[in-house]
Parts: sequence; structure tokens; C-alpha cells
Amino acid sequence: MSIPVRSLPARVSPERLVLAAFVCLLVVAAGLRFYDLPGHSVWYDEAVAANNSSGTLSEVIPNTRHRNSSPILYPLALWAVQKVDVSAFSIRILPATASVLTVAALLFLLPRAGVNRWAAFLAALLATLSVAAIEHAQDAREYSIDALLAALMIAGLLGYLRDGRKSLLCVSLFLAPLLQYGLVLFGVAVIGTAVVLPPPTLGASEENSYLSRIPHWLRQRIALVWPAGCFLAGCAISYAVTLRYQWQEGGFASKSYLQKNYYQGKFEAHSIFEFSIDGTWGLLTYHLPWVVATAALVAFALLLVAAFLGKFQGEFPGGAIAVLFTLCIAVSVGAALLGIYPLGGIRQVIYLGPVVFLVAGVAIHWIADSLAAPTHRVWLRRHWSSRSLAPQP
Repeated sequence: MSIPVRSLPARVSPERLVLAAFVCLLVVAAGLRFYDLPGHSVWYDEAVAANNSSGTLSEVIPNTRHRNSSPILYPLALWAVQKVDVSAFSIRILPATASVLTVAALLFLLPRAGVNRWAAFLAALLATLSVAAIEHAQDAREYSIDALLAALMIAGLLGYLRDGRKSLLCVSLFLAPLLQYGLVLFGVAVIGTAVVLPPPTLGASEENSYLSRIPHWLRQRIALVWPAGCFLAGCAISYAVTLRYQWQEGGFASKSYLQKNYYQGKFEAHSIFEFSIDGTWGLLTYHLPWVVATAALVAFALLLVAAFLGKFQGEFPGGAIAVLFTLCIAVSVGAALLGIYPLGGIRQVIYLGPVVFLVAGVAIHWIADSLAAPTHRVWLRRHWSSRSLAPQP
């Protein structure tokens, strides 16, 4: 009599394991953001935002112009939500959903744009556990939606730099000034990165003379006409509809609760440097625990040193992310120095969360990978040496 043999289960593929890890992290992110979403009472800023968007559609624009400091896109979305239901849950559902989608974009969208999937996973993990991201996911204001659009802008930029695709980049750049004014600064950094690093699909100049390279350099940047045009169109609409009614000399709330987040001193090198360092460190530690922020800064500094010494080849998209992060910091510091937009550990910089998480993930992953490679080679060398010295049967 034959005995049936139970077949062994097939090995789970690495791709399925990665997908399972991504889905589990996304579930955790959703749980942290939607847990007891309507539990705490609506606070003052939430009530003001909801009331500004609670009347007729014709009332939303003047309410936003004269009683708010944001562009028009989110008040219109909040108006549409309140036509369905008015409750603590309904006015918070858009930010909570957007915060979960930000984690999803880091997990699933950025690897498709060339980011190493484990670096993307680390960035998404930092976003999932970020206290600031969780707090503002349960806030009826627009800040979590800003972070989602910033993540889409990063994906659009990397897609453009990889193979010249412009659709996502154009759409996100157009919407950015209509959603939040800080995203205008982010849009400047995105376009600046695209200017510095044109797509390889546009080719390289084969001419050796300096004068012949100038027209080629210009031809490479002509492809940015559409993205830049979309961005300028969004800026023009936002200025015409809201900003010209809201702008305050010296920056929003520069005379009140945000005063320390603008540079108030004389233009002296020491004071400017001290303000820039304090503001940047406040920005980083607002999004990350100080231990992680320190590790990420050290890893990023080592990556830049390796790039300068030629040890880091700048493979895509590590170099692009490094340039984007550097430009974001430079533009943010410059805006705070000029009294245009605040800088520091404040909710107005939530839009920079995705690039902070991403550069931390990429830099830390690069360090871990660099340390693991020599260790792995040493282990292989010892393993095969021991086998070669073992007595043969």
C-alpha cells in the first residue's frame, strides 16, 4: 500500500515578502492616523478652517482671503466634504487619508521612480512613526495634504530625471502654489534640481569646445518649459485669488507667534549662520527623533564626502535626492532670512517631511550597504578558505 506524501510548500519569493512588509507598514500607518480620529474635541484653528468653508461656494473665497493664510485649494475641498457631513470625523478625514497616502507613495511610488526599495521602506517607516505627521494627520488643517503633494512632486521629479516623463511633475507643480505657500519654495527646489541634473534621455554633448556646449546645455533645459510654465501658472492664480489679500510685510505671523522663526537680526555672518543652523536643526528634529536626525546628518555628510572623493558614483537617484535636499534647505533658509516664510520646528514645514524622511532613508541605507559589503566579502573569503583547507574525502 502506498503512503501519500504531503508536498512541501513552495518557498515564498522575496518579492512577496517585500510586498507583505510594505502592506504591514501601511496598515500600521493607517491605524496610527485613524485611531480615535473624532475622539478629541475640535480646537480653535480647526473650527476656523471649517467655518471658513461652511457657507456657500461664493463665500469660501472671501473667507479664505480675509480670515485665513492659506491658498484656495484646500478650503474648496473642505467645503465639498462638509456638504456631505459636518463632524469632527468628516473634517479630519482628508488629512488622515492624505497622511496614509504619503506613506503609500514612499513605499510604492518612489521605488518605481528608481529609489532602492529598502531605502524607501526606511523612509516610509520614519514617516509612519513621525509624531508630527501623526498629530497633523488628525488635524483638520491642510498640512498633511501638503506632505502628500510634496511626495508626488518628488516622484514626478525622479520620473522626469529618469526618463523624461513630465505629466506628474507638471500636475504637481501646478497644484503646489494652490495648496500651500511653503510648497512654492519646494517647487523652486524641485525645478532647480531638474536644471542641475537633466534627464540622460536628452543625451550628452559630443563636442569638446566650450562654446558648442552652451547651446546643448540650453537644449537640455528646454524640456523644463512645460513644468516651469505649469508652476508659474499655479503661482499666478494663487497670487490673484488669495495671496495678494493675505500677504503681511515681514512674513505671516512674523510679529506674533512665528517671530522667532524669521531672521530678525542684522545681516551679520555669525548671526545668520547661527539662525540657519538652529532653524535647520529644528526642522529636522521636528520630523525625526534627535538620535535619528543625528544619524541621518552624519550619514548624509559621509555620502557627500564620498561623492567629493569619487567613492560614491552618484548612481540614480541618490545624487538627485542629495541635490534636492540641499536645495530645499538652502531655499528654506533664504526665505526665512528674507522674511518670506518661517523655518524651524513648526507645522508650517510639514511639507518638507517627505524629503527629510527620504534623504534619511537613502543616506542610512547607503551607509549600511557600504559597511555590509566589505563584511560580506570577508565572510566569503574566510568561508571558501576554510573549505579549501578542509580534508577531502
